[in-house]
Amino acid sequence: MKGTTTEQISRTLDDFHRYKIYNPDSMVTIVNRLDQDASGRFLKNYLKNNQGLMQANGSIVNGVYCAVFPSEDVFDYLNVEKISDAILFVKHAMEWEELGRGFVPLKDRQLEFLKNRRISLYSAHAPVDNNKTFAPSVCFARQLEHNIVDELAEKGRNYGWVLEVPEGITYDQFYQCLLGVTGLKNTQKYNHHDLVKRIAVTAGGGDYISTLEQAFTKECDTYVTGILFFRGSDYAREQNPIFVDRLKEIGLNGFGVSHYLSEVEGIKTLANLLNEILSVPVRFIEEQKKRKHLEENWGFEL
Repeated sequence: MKGTTTEQISRTLDDFHRYKIYNPDSMVTIVNRLDQDASGRFLKNYLKNNQGLMQANGSIVNGVYCAVFPSEDVFDYLNVEKISDAILFVKHAMEWEELGRGFVPLKDRQLEFLKNRRISLYSAHAPVDNNKTFAPSVCFARQLEHNIVDELAEKGRNYGWVLEVPEGITYDQFYQCLLGVTGLKNTQKYNHHDLVKRIAVTAGGGDYISTLEQAFTKECDTYVTGILFFRGSDYAREQNPIFVDRLKEIGLNGFGVSHYLSEVEGIKTLANLLNEILSVPVRFIEEQKKRKHLEENWGFEL
């Protein structure tokens, strides 16, 4: 059905994600720290509530387009396909340079493009992460095809899942499984021991000490995330070495398959669910150039 309003779709998305439950969220903290013009570029409610409608650029919505990041791939797709009068739904409010600086603010020309095409911008980070149906962590865990037996959570917020392989597999067997799931030629990896029986899975930038400690407490022997090793920002140069040192100290195997590839299945699943509940078509945008670049260049051995 054409002619649905931005307000109607935005309200439905708010209700679907129940986003006000998750304050505060780290994503808006990052936006405010890295984007000096955020207060003038984005709606006050977004900056206050940490997710929701970031920009309202049109009144009518004929389609919703979902992506992991607002990357150049996404804007190229919107341009080539001549998309207008729509909502762009992104999990992250900023682009992520996997092999560069990490989070990067949206460019003025990108925001001007959205405005000219009457494409409103919506972002939800914590609500997506915390959903047990389409969260990137749970979707990535399911892709690995082992039994989910426990949760990694803190203060009511989910950060990942624990998989169990009762009979055990070798480090190399599990590594090959990750390559098959992601399409990568290599991953970030740390090999502490050979037997893999209990695996912590947390998608995205999972180099959090608190999540790592939970994995250790829950007797995991292997830690799988998107970002195992990263030094692209001042924050990462300070915090990631602490995480890596602790991983080695407690003796867990570690794997990093990239921020994007660990989360993409979750956003695909979300797009399919939204297509069932919204009154306009919903489509997932694959970041194809990013995927190809990762498949060819990702990987680092600690």
